[in-house]
Amino acid sequence: MKVHELAFYSKFNCLGKDCPYTCCHGWKIIYDEDSLNHIKQLPFKERLPIQRGLTKKDGMTLIKLKKQLCPFLTANKTCGIQEQYGKAYMPDICEIFPRLRTNYHY
Repeated sequence: MKVHELAFYSKFNCLGKDCPYTCCHGWKIIYDEDSLNHIKQLPFKERLPIQRGLTKKDGMTLIKLKKQLCPFLTANKTCGIQEQYGKAYMPDICEIFPRLRTNYHY
């Protein structure tokens, strides 16, 4: 398989609180099934705040944006879910940002 990447790809680092424009601003953030299954394993009291930030639409589970921002974004502009629970609990799309996957079916 041939892999193509942009020249800056390997140099990307999240700026965290210094980011001028968060990666989740205005996005339709879809929660994948694997990450949702991790959340379902959490105790009810820990799971509830995450579930309150989600909604179902057209068979997908989406994060409910508040003023075009992810409700899990901390004051430091980082992911509260990742900070508290780890990468396995955040949606795949958030974990791979700013990378773009394209399957050319080769």
